[in-house]
Amino acid sequence: MLENGSKLRLSQPELNKNKVQLSKNQKNVKLQGWLKKKSPAILKGWQKRFFMLIENEGCKLVYFEDDKTNSKPKGAFEIQDNILIEQQGEDEFTIKFIGRDLELKAKNDEERKTWIETLEFCKCLSKNLKRKQLSVDEDVSKSKGSTHKKVDLQTTQIVQIEKEKMVNENFQGNKDTQKKSIFQAQQFDDNQILETLGFQQLNQNQMLKSRLVFGCLGKRSKQKMKIYKQRWFILVSAKPLFPEINDDEQVLQQSDINLELDTLIYINQNGNEKQMKRKVYLKLQNCKEIIIKNMQKSSDNGFIFKLNMGDKIYSLMTNSEKDRMKWQKGLNESMKTCREINNNLKIKIQKNINPIIRIYDMEQSLPIRRQKIKEKLELDIQRIELEQNINEQTRFQNQWDLLCCLMLIGQDMIKSIECCIVKDPQRQDIIQEYIDVYHEKICYNISEFWTINNKYLSLNEIQGFATWLFEYQQIILNYIKDVRIRQGITTLLEIYVNRWKQSAERKILVQLEECKTIQIKNRIKTVGAFELFEIIKEIEIVIDEKLNKYFKSKIVMQNIKSVLWQYLEQLYNSVEEQNNNQDFLIGVCNDIETIQEICIRLELIAEQLQENKNQEKIKQKIIGKYQEVLKLVEQEIYNLKQNDDFRQQFQMSLLDLDINKQVLEQFERNVQLMKLIEQSQKSIVERMMSQLQYYYFDSFLNQLDKINNYKRKQIETKIMEDKQIVREFLRKYNLNLQDIFDLIIQLLNSEKEQELIEVFKGLKQYFGRCFTIRTVNVIIEKLRLRKSEVNLKSLSQFDQIIKNMDEEQEYGESTQDVKSQLIEFGQQDTLILQKQDSNSSRTSKTSISKTKVMNIEELITKSQVSIDQSENMSIFEGYVYKKKARQQKLMSKWDYRYVRIRKGYIYWYLEEKSYKCQNKLNIQNVIEVVGKQNKQNKFILRMKDGKEYEFKVDKIEERNMWINGIMNEKRQQDDLQNSRIEAQQVSVNVLNILITNYDQEIIINNNNNLNNKNLNNIQKRKTTLIVGDQNPLELGQTSLKLKKTNSCWRGILVCLGLKKF
Repeated sequence: MLENGSKLRLSQPELNKNKVQLSKNQKNVKLQGWLKKKSPAILKGWQKRFFMLIENEGCKLVYFEDDKTNSKPKGAFEIQDNILIEQQGEDEFTIKFIGRDLELKAKNDEERKTWIETLEFCKCLSKNLKRKQLSVDEDVSKSKGSTHKKVDLQTTQIVQIEKEKMVNENFQGNKDTQKKSIFQAQQFDDNQILETLGFQQLNQNQMLKSRLVFGCLGKRSKQKMKIYKQRWFILVSAKPLFPEINDDEQVLQQSDINLELDTLIYINQNGNEKQMKRKVYLKLQNCKEIIIKNMQKSSDNGFIFKLNMGDKIYSLMTNSEKDRMKWQKGLNESMKTCREINNNLKIKIQKNINPIIRIYDMEQSLPIRRQKIKEKLELDIQRIELEQNINEQTRFQNQWDLLCCLMLIGQDMIKSIECCIVKDPQRQDIIQEYIDVYHEKICYNISEFWTINNKYLSLNEIQGFATWLFEYQQIILNYIKDVRIRQGITTLLEIYVNRWKQSAERKILVQLEECKTIQIKNRIKTVGAFELFEIIKEIEIVIDEKLNKYFKSKIVMQNIKSVLWQYLEQLYNSVEEQNNNQDFLIGVCNDIETIQEICIRLELIAEQLQENKNQEKIKQKIIGKYQEVLKLVEQEIYNLKQNDDFRQQFQMSLLDLDINKQVLEQFERNVQLMKLIEQSQKSIVERMMSQLQYYYFDSFLNQLDKINNYKRKQIETKIMEDKQIVREFLRKYNLNLQDIFDLIIQLLNSEKEQELIEVFKGLKQYFGRCFTIRTVNVIIEKLRLRKSEVNLKSLSQFDQIIKNMDEEQEYGESTQDVKSQLIEFGQQDTLILQKQDSNSSRTSKTSISKTKVMNIEELITKSQVSIDQSENMSIFEGYVYKKKARQQKLMSKWDYRYVRIRKGYIYWYLEEKSYKCQNKLNIQNVIEVVGKQNKQNKFILRMKDGKEYEFKVDKIEERNMWINGIMNEKRQQDDLQNSRIEAQQVSVNVLNILITNYDQEIIINNNNNLNNKNLNNIQKRKTTLIVGDQNPLELGQTSLKLKKTNSCWRGILVCLGLKKF
């Protein structure tokens, strides 16, 4: 009350002194009091009205005829940032709305100043609210002319609630007042009603009794006259409402009882049995608050409390204050239970954590409360162990019983942590207590069990132990971060693989001794490939039968890659040593089928271990490494089967050379005698043809200066015949003839320098580095002797052409095998080979290819980035076409609307500057956003309720950006909901290791042996280019002198998984 007696209530008494601080710290602005309002009519003058300033999606000024709690508002004005407030005369002020001027008069200047400053503050709040979020709800109480008298239902309910709250400010709930009872004490028999409804067991069960509240209440009728009718109410909650009766930790499930939980149900108990079974349900999940009415100033007989359900208010009355407090307590507890069970995180609550929280909150001292909750949690652990028959004497004797008990303890811990997360606010302190007691107890048992029994566990028990750790890690993953669990799984897997290798070594070596040779499809194959296949099969069997699907570690795949790599390295060494053993070399060629089968098995294993993303790279590396071995093997086979006088056959004149009988037929007989697979036969023939064409061209150059016009026609005819013979020979092996014969004929018939340039380009492209400027000099010199018109000055031009082509080849252009040797043509007596270290040539080739690949990858990366940028662009507001509903289709099917995506909602307006939106959609209710396949510029929103909203834009790129904008906003809202779950990091001491690897010393020794062996192999391996008259086209070979024995396989098995691929 003000000093002058006017009823002015201000919820912020410091508003006049510090408005800035008020705007920062206060959420609500509430002011009410009596003012005089000037009527628009001329004759009515000033009228006394009761005004209230409330918040309802902005500030509203509401006025009444009186200040009674049940009076309805006469009008409401919305306080926006565009209104004007002016002072006029003594104690008068005017609020200028759009279409209406509201003239008011206060009791004195101080009261007027308070109202004006509060209204100005509301204007600021409205302006800030408009900046942050557009108004999206329809409001019928707009301050436009006569519309201010139409007050919506929500505003009416809010002002009634605010009136009662202000009246009850000084009300003390524990004071009983003398009121006449509205119900007679023994008028209704509760047990009879329970029996009629079939709920008689509710009041008999002690657990249900603590969750139950029922009785007769007065419910205000819907009529205008205030009448309370008697109804019988019942409420059953999932958690105890009255812990003093029974404070258990169980959560009642809906399947446990045939009554809807946490729902206030009432019936008309005065009717017959059929009418009594008609129930009305009020879900407390929708209840916003419980309002207690001050009965000291009320004439009602009874004690009233109200349930604000959002869309409706229920007024209920009890006989006594004690009964009202009982119902209030039960309803509040049930509302909390509803919020926890129906949480936004979608966590299923399976335990009542309230008893433990009460124990923790009972004490003020932190050490005492931590000690008490620790004792309580340890008792719970002992209870679980007692139920599983686990005691101190037999705790570490049976692995499976211990792990089963520890899993139950872990599940109980997770249930408790989930209950703490859904609390408001979250109880991180209780979560930490559970981690310190439950989780550390589990880790201690695991560590002790491993320390005692690690030497005696079988492979299946180790595998089961690791599987259990993985399952435990999965259930705590979202709540607890403990690196010891992951380290323990990795250590157990390493120990498992190492012990399996040791146990399987003897068995595999026996198999290798028994399988010295093998004959498949009448083709010779080596023992090594069969041995390798058996090892891979053994690993595959172990994965299928023993390793659980939970093992997703890369260690097993590394083991297999290590075996394959060791085999290929040893095979390469063996080929170099046994280059005269024809059967062995043929067998290596034929092993390609086995290697391909192994790669297929490898892909299946990679899929089981969920590493199929890299399986194609693994296959390519293995095949690539084997191809290196094949090149060496095929060269050795070719050298063995090639006659010593092969080169001498080409020293004769081309006219005297019978290429079919002297070369091809003899070579074909040698190839047919070898039991090679088709792929290796082709490769050998290709090598032979490369050498044949090389010698053929060299023989042609040696006779080029002696060819006159008469011989030229004979030689041209001979070359065409030889070309046809070679073509028929290659057709048997499905190979194509190169154009070397055509190039020789062009060189023979070249008359002009431009023709020579084209021929030189073709020869350079075919022979690669073998064709150098020295070769061109030889050709020009021979042509000059035959044709005087050839100018030696053109050599500079030819020289530049060759250099340019050499530079092009330096950038990684593909060449044939013969191009990898630096050979120069045109020597009459012997062929000149430029000697180079094969190591340097290999290195340069690798670097060239890598440079080219990097350039291609750069282009791909750049284009991919640009594509990703365009694909990731989003639109959050703009004009689109929205499809009309069926009943609205008159002239056009589409509406042109301005759409905005804001804070989890999609709004659309008539135009960009529209104040009120036409509709809004909750993005979290969107199931999917899809673009129409046949119409690329349209997209559809499918909602959870089955509705579909179709939109259309101009281009497909714009459609994709709208879809990205909607999906990005949806992901942000989902992340906002799930962001409340944060796993707590467990502080781990360096010395506190969960699983100690007691086999580490053995593994380290094996690693050292393997590393020493690899170092010796690297030091011994040297590559040289073999230069000789007998085999001028021989590739660089390795000269490693290592014997292939069964001991190498022992080394492979011991070091399984310890060598990186």
